[in-house]
Amino acid sequence: MIVWYNCKISDKRLTPIGSRFNLKNNNRFDIAKYTFASLKPLDPLISAYFFNLELDDPYKGREQEMEEFILDLFPSAKISWYRCNNLTQWKELQPVFNSIDDDILFVAGNDDHVFWDSNNDLYKRGLELISQDPDPRAALVYCHYPETLRDSFLKNGNLTECGNFVTYNFDCSVSVAITKKELYNRFLEKEKSTTREFYRLDGWQIEWYSKIYTPTKEIGRHFDGYNHVNMDPNVCPPIEIPPGFFEKEMIIKYGFNEYDPNCVNINPLSKNLHTVDLNGADYKFTLDDIPAFWKPYIKEIQIAPDLDHAQLITARNNYFKELSSPFYWGRKVEIPTHWIKNHLK
Repeated sequence: MIVWYNCKISDKRLTPIGSRFNLKNNNRFDIAKYTFASLKPLDPLISAYFFNLELDDPYKGREQEMEEFILDLFPSAKISWYRCNNLTQWKELQPVFNSIDDDILFVAGNDDHVFWDSNNDLYKRGLELISQDPDPRAALVYCHYPETLRDSFLKNGNLTECGNFVTYNFDCSVSVAITKKELYNRFLEKEKSTTREFYRLDGWQIEWYSKIYTPTKEIGRHFDGYNHVNMDPNVCPPIEIPPGFFEKEMIIKYGFNEYDPNCVNINPLSKNLHTVDLNGADYKFTLDDIPAFWKPYIKEIQIAPDLDHAQLITARNNYFKELSSPFYWGRKVEIPTHWIKNHLK
């Protein structure tokens, strides 16, 4: 997979973010760094990294800081300090991408979609599936899990043989998909306007993908959550940068009932999440669900005494089922249990 981030790092948003409830308002510069760091576990799957970044006020002048952070993660990354906004600029990179022996291109137009899985196995399998699919418009949707799983169900999706993905037909273009390089080339050949502004996949108004692969487990999450579809913040909330992350001094507290604002509080048995309850846990997964990219940043894991681990696993599974069948614009859609059984413990 070739990764190309084409982003403006800015406090200005195209759509209103909505409430972050009890969560901190991390600045967009740090959110971008957190997002880029989340990609590190995918390193074995990535053939090349490209970053076309534009820093908007108040982050102008911090290019060197960001460049040092990126190159520390990905030493071979190519970084340019402008965002490609039109056909001419996109075509400048076309021969560069086509010179790389890799059929998959991840056009990442968002700097706030975090790789969230505990390992890269599912992501790797998704790349294999779209690569092997003869349909040139096959695409892997890597984020917005509750939405995409719901769409898969409502559009009569079919579970793949491995049981880890659902496929469905959807003639549209969204910004959170990974596509074949062939589709990128077809789009650039068909697009004629050199003045129309576009910088993400949802700007592909001519060449849409049609066969969507949706993972049956969450592998990515939008930093600001899913307020735009009225999703329950006590089920699939926004996220925030953990205390001590950039200093590599994260402390995990697991199974404790008391909330510690200086730690990451994980407890599947918590009645509510911290999003809506100041005493609620930050996350309701188990320790083996911890996002893979956190691991180098964790200094200590504290585990509460006398935990009933079987009870924790049951609670975690119940929460996973709820996450997979969320309320969405006030309506609940029950996802078939066999769709998610591979991810229950």
